[in-house]
Amino acid sequence: MILKLTIGELKALKEYSYHPSSFGRFMEQIYFRIDDDTGEVDLDMEDFKRIESYERRGHKKRIAQSLKRPMDEMYRRFFGR
Repeated sequence: MILKLTIGELKALKEYSYHPSSFGRFMEQIYFRIDDDTGEVDLDMEDFKRIESYERRGHKKRIAQSLKRPMDEMYRRFFGR
């Protein structure tokens, strides 16, 4: 699923560059997959599972800074929620 990020969300995601934790490396991997021309990133089901796992492990606020709005928008668009 393709998420379109805003400039603020991109900046929040970029803060995880070279972060030593597994969560930081995951966020960095997402950042490096962003299309520079469109600000879009394609996330697969494995990415969403990892995001949910990191949210349960206490990273919900940090994930919300960069991914909550586009994920909520995607859910509404595809699932009518």
